[in-house]
Amino acid sequence: MKLHLGCGQRYLKGYLNIDFPSSKHTVQPKSVADRCDDIFSLNYPIESIYEVRLHHVFEHFTRPVACALLTNWYSWLKPAGKLHIEVPNFYKISRIILNPFSSFNKKAIAERHLFGSHEASWAVHCEGYTPDTLKKVVENFGFKTIKIKKNS
Repeated sequence: MKLHLGCGQRYLKGYLNIDFPSSKHTVQPKSVADRCDDIFSLNYPIESIYEVRLHHVFEHFTRPVACALLTNWYSWLKPAGKLHIEVPNFYKISRIILNPFSSFNKKAIAERHLFGSHEASWAVHCEGYTPDTLKKVVENFGFKTIKIKKNS
């Protein structure tokens, strides 16, 4: 089994797509989730999951919660299992915001990636990551970093 946690409007074929119930969303018109649930309440047997994937979700967790989730995910994953986390790059965002030549639009988008959209109680970013800091955090919980990919 492969988990796509906090799927939002992005459905990934071959994954169990999990997201909050529609009642917790304010801007999402409908859910594409296979299962509506709170990520914090999920529980799977040890070494039963092949992959855990999150796209712009991990930065919404406070540090203690993120650490607890990493511990859970590590225990759920099979020995060759994968954890895929995509987060905004704190350094890149900061450079855009501080650049006097960045347009208002670019700065507004960067600020949203830095702080979250705030349209719901969960839509706040609690942590800022760079490739190096995210790598260090996940490796502290036993994961091995195979690849860091930078997106725009």
